[in-house]
Amino acid sequence: MAIFLVFLAVALLLFGAWLSVLLLRQARPRSRERRVALVQVWRQWPEAGDEVERQRRGQLLLAVAPAHRDAVLADLLQLEARLADEAAPLRLLRAEMMDSIERRLLNQEILALPEAARAEIRAASPEPLPDDAEAQAYLAANELRLEILREYAARRFGDRAPDDWFAVYEHAARLRQRGIRNYLQRILAGEHAGAAEDRQQAMNLVDGELRRRLLEVAPGTRFPGLAGP
Repeated sequence: MAIFLVFLAVALLLFGAWLSVLLLRQARPRSRERRVALVQVWRQWPEAGDEVERQRRGQLLLAVAPAHRDAVLADLLQLEARLADEAAPLRLLRAEMMDSIERRLLNQEILALPEAARAEIRAASPEPLPDDAEAQAYLAANELRLEILREYAARRFGDRAPDDWFAVYEHAARLRQRGIRNYLQRILAGEHAGAAEDRQQAMNLVDGELRRRLLEVAPGTRFPGLAGP
C-alpha cells in the first residue's frame, strides 16, 4: 500500500504540472460579468435554441413535476442571493454544477444495479436513499437545475465554450462511471471493504485535483482532446 500511495502522489504531481502547462498555453479571455437575473434565465430557457433544442428542453420540463420545478426555482434563487456575498461567484457556480454532475453519476449507477442490489444498498446506507421512482424524479430535477445553472453562468460570466471545463468534467465523470460501478459491485459481492475503499479513495484524490484546477480556469478556456468525442 505504501508503494501504491507513493506512486499515486507522483502521479498527482505530474498531473498537476501537466495541466498547469496546458492552462498556460490556452488563451485566457477576460471575464466580463453582466447583470443577469436568474429568474429571467429561468423564464427564457425553455424557448432558447433551435426547434430540436426547444423540444428537448420542453421534454425535460415535463419530466419534472410542478412541485419539483417550484422547488428547483426556489433553490436557485437562494443560490443567487448567496452569490451576492461571494468574492468568487463563478467559482461557486462551477462547484454547484460539478456537484450536480456527481449526483447524476451516483444515482444513475444505483438505478443501473439489479433490483436486489439496489435494495441492499439502500438498506445499508446510513442515510435514507430514495426509491426508484423518487430517484428518477430527483435525476430529472437535478438535470433541470444543472442546465439552468449552465445557462446562467454563460449569460452572466460568458462561461461556456466548446471543449471547456464543463465538457472536461462531464467526460471525466463518464470515464469514472466504470470505477464507481465496479466499486459498488465489489462491496455487494462481499469483497474486503478496505481494498475497495482504498481504490475509491485513490480515484477521489485524482478527481479532487482535476476539480480544483478546473474551478480556476478563465471563462472560455478550451481543452481540445480532453473533453471526449
